[in-house]
Amino acid sequence: MPAEVSQFDALKAVTRTPQVSLRSPTAVKLRERAQGLVREEGLGESRYALRIVPLEKEDDGYLTLEGETVFAPWLVPASGRLTALGVGLVTLGPALEARVRALFAEKQAALALALDQFAGELLFATGARLEVRLRMLAKRQGLSLSGELHPGDPGLALEAQQNLMRWMAPDTLEISLHNGHLLNPLKSGSVIFGIGENLPAATWSRCDLCPSRAKCAKAERRHEAGVPA
Repeated sequence: MPAEVSQFDALKAVTRTPQVSLRSPTAVKLRERAQGLVREEGLGESRYALRIVPLEKEDDGYLTLEGETVFAPWLVPASGRLTALGVGLVTLGPALEARVRALFAEKQAALALALDQFAGELLFATGARLEVRLRMLAKRQGLSLSGELHPGDPGLALEAQQNLMRWMAPDTLEISLHNGHLLNPLKSGSVIFGIGENLPAATWSRCDLCPSRAKCAKAERRHEAGVPA
């Protein structure tokens, strides 16, 4: 299947369900100002693209799809049958990060950092929407989704970014790779899920080996939502 490309009102999603819990009154006010900037300047419109790419071969954790091979042993299930990978890209485009840079140049560092953090919330919400859509498409085919990895995670080398980009034809989102690994615009992300028949729920998390897991707000949000990290 070709890549499915969609727009998403991330600002509406984040306004409806805040992604962070702030205790400092100053931090709350800065977040409100950042949210206002996003709304007033139309910076909250995000886009995502996704594909279900059929698996051609699996050999001891090496997965081959459309002639591209990645080493992702964590995605090989203990039971059931892996038949494809769900791959996706999300982006907020260049305007929001340009606004962050402008605020720094104007010596408004606190607001710039708040806007950058708010951009992270928007990106997270867009990624969650992409996952919901992938699950829906997999379910229509009688398949299930299991596991989540981002290039550079334990279990998936950063070099997989190049494979993913070739699967996705990322020009549809105007995303490119800098130095072969870094997504441009910076406020973009990529993800790979396992898809197959009767896949068990993943017993691992991409956050398992992260030293910052205990204090990570993202991991806490996913746990509270009942979503694997």
